[in-house]
Formats: sequence, structure tokens, C-alpha cells
Amino acid sequence: MTDTQSFFEHLAPFTDFQLFSDPSVYQSLPEDWLIVVADIKGSTVAIEAGQYKDVNSISGSVVVAVLNAIGHRSIPFVFGGDGASFCIHPSDIQAVSEALLGTKKMAQDAFSLHLRIGMVPFNLISSQSVLKVAKYKSSEHNHQAMFLGGALQLAETLIKQPDSQYLIDEHAFASKADFSGFECRWNEFKSPKQETIALMIQVLDTDNQQSHYQGIYQKICEIYGGIHEYNPISIDKMSLSLSILKILKEIKIKFNRIGFMKKINILAKSWTLILIGKYLIAKKITTDSTQWGEYKTRFIENSDFQKFDETLRMIISGSKQQRLELMKYLDLCHQQKLLVYGIHQTDAAIATCMVIDYQHRHFHFIDANNGGYAMAAKHLKLQLKQI
Repeated sequence: MTDTQSFFEHLAPFTDFQLFSDPSVYQSLPEDWLIVVADIKGSTVAIEAGQYKDVNSISGSVVVAVLNAIGHRSIPFVFGGDGASFCIHPSDIQAVSEALLGTKKMAQDAFSLHLRIGMVPFNLISSQSVLKVAKYKSSEHNHQAMFLGGALQLAETLIKQPDSQYLIDEHAFASKADFSGFECRWNEFKSPKQETIALMIQVLDTDNQQSHYQGIYQKICEIYGGIHEYNPISIDKMSLSLSILKILKEIKIKFNRIGFMKKINILAKSWTLILIGKYLIAKKITTDSTQWGEYKTRFIENSDFQKFDETLRMIISGSKQQRLELMKYLDLCHQQKLLVYGIHQTDAAIATCMVIDYQHRHFHFIDANNGGYAMAAKHLKLQLKQI
């Protein structure tokens, strides 16, 4: 049997986002791989209680822990705002299980939130549902996985079942997560326009899925303009945060088990580093390892504000009038039972970051403020139930 470990790394990338629904850019997930789902149980209730930034941070920390466990190889994954999904090679089962269990323990100890974690072997569900993977190259140093088919959703449904057989056994693996690179140091990105929305759209007509998604995306661009027009982050709205509470959240995730005085020392060091970072970026200084004057531009290029994981997800900046025009169009499509959708309107985008180095290898998981994707998903699920 051919070794499939480097499946995602060898995928040829596409660079035009509007191809996200084109089957020709996708390849089938190897049968021996597994689908991994991490989901915060009761996330909607937690968000409505004011814990939306905690939920977002835990979701980002899941991604960081799993990618650190994998090491130098890249794997397909998607950040969902209140969780994350991955596809992994069977050789990574132990390392990823340990990372997920460590993240689950951190989420419970530091935030009193329950992280549900599970793995579904793809070959057990491949006869029921398809899963194809593509690689979208949004910048020279950033690749995002895209997913086509229904297997991600099926795996999530199986893992969410009471007493699911696919939940990771806490007694079978150690609890060991490495959160190196996790950062949460930016202020909210106020909308460059009037508002920011989290948008989720799921086409129901699977026979004509590509043409429907193409039409939907073209309509979004017709209403909002191109990528540079609706991008929720603009350089002039970006600023590093000196908030003690924000830094403490990062410390709770990365250093939750250390003593109080050590946390205070880390807090002081982090605050100093942020001050230095603000100076380096403002003065556009070039050091041996980083061109700080280009950092904000690369930040935007390496952000996942639009993606496709069997559902089109976008964080968009625009006006109230544009949103109402989009909703009018989507409502018409929904009445025709072509799609379900959810929109959450707010004033800003937020980012959870993974920083390997500050020159190129830093990746930013974008959501909308005050619940973002999780609240949009709530509305989408209501439409599904009605249908």
C-alpha cells in the first residue's frame, strides 16, 4: 500500500478563492486517514453568557496543540470559532490524542468549558459520505484546507451522539499539549465599513452544488465588491493590545499549571514584548529575522477570513444596506430550498493567532466579535430544522 502520510503536502494548491467549489481542485481523502473533531459543548450558552472570547481562544488553542503535535508536516484542518476539525494520518493518532486531551484538561481547568473530542476512521463512513480536500494558497506562506462532501458533518454528528464510541478514551492516552506559538495580542479589528458579519451558507442541492456556490459567491462580490473591499481587517484598524486581561488569557492557556509569581513574571515580560512590538511595527524597523514594517500586511495575507468546509464561511466588512441586500437574496434562495444560511452582525473581527516566526510563518484564525460563527451557526441550524 502506498504511504499516504504526505497526502496534503503534495496537493497542488489553487490561488483563486472562487474555485472553492470546483471539484477539479479537490482530491479524495485517503481511506486510511481519520477525521478529528474538537467541539466546545454548550458553546452557544457560554457565548451568550459573555464567554465568546474564551470559546474562540480555546478553539485556536486546539489548532495550535494539534499542529505542534504533528510537527513539521502540514495537515488539513479548519477553525470553526467554537471548535476545529482535522484530518490526520493513522501514525499521528497517539500524538494528536495526547494533544487533544491536554487541551480538554486546560479548557476545563482554566475556563470551566467542556471540550468534546473524537476521531472517526474515514474508511468506516466513506461508503456513506464523500470527503475531498483542496489546498487554497491565500499568500506565499499560507495554505488553507478546503473540504468538499458531507463526511466532516457526518463525523461531527457521530462524535456528538450520547456515549459515542468515537470519543477519545481518556484512559488510553496521556494528557500532553504544547501551546507554543499561541498568541492573543491584538485588539478587535473595527470594521473598515459600518459593520462586520459572520456568514455561513450551506447549499442543499448537492446535485448542482458547484453552480449554486459559484452563483452565491458572485452575488456576494456583486454586493460587497472583491476580496479587498470586503476584507474585515484593514491596516489602519490594527493595533496591538496592552490589555492585562487579554495577556492573562494567553497565560492561562500556555502556562496554566505554574505558580502565581511565575505568571506575574510572564505577564510583565509579555507586556514589555508587546510594547517593543508596537515600536518595531510603528517605526517599520528591520531586524535580523523580521521586516516589521511588513508585518501587518502579512498578517492580513495569512488570515482565514474566508473558507469552505462543506459550508461557505466568511467574515465580511460592509454596510447595513449591503447586508440587507444579501439577506434578501439568501432568503429567496432559502424559500426555494436551495440553501440554509446564518448571519451574525457585529462591529468588529477578532483574531486568534499561531506564531512560529514573525517573518512569514504566522497564521491568524478570524472570527466576528460577540460570537461570530457560533451564533451564525445557531441561525443556520434553525433553518435546517424548519426544512
